[in-house]
Amino acid sequence: MNRKCLHALIYLMLAVVCIVALAAPIYNRLTPRLFGVPFFIWFQIVWVMVAGAATAVAHRTIKDRN
Repeated sequence: MNRKCLHALIYLMLAVVCIVALAAPIYNRLTPRLFGVPFFIWFQIVWVMVAGAATAVAHRTIKDRN
């Protein structure tokens, strides 16, 4: 895969992570609950981990290519 295409995919992945985090109406609800915790809370916690993983993958991929 060429470098420009790879960078475009990485930027797209990071953009999706940011857009989902900012689109609160998508996950602004109480159900389903996980161990008594409302969906709104546990989704944000999981999404922080997903965002961190996506950022780490992007960083390592770009770092290894340069």
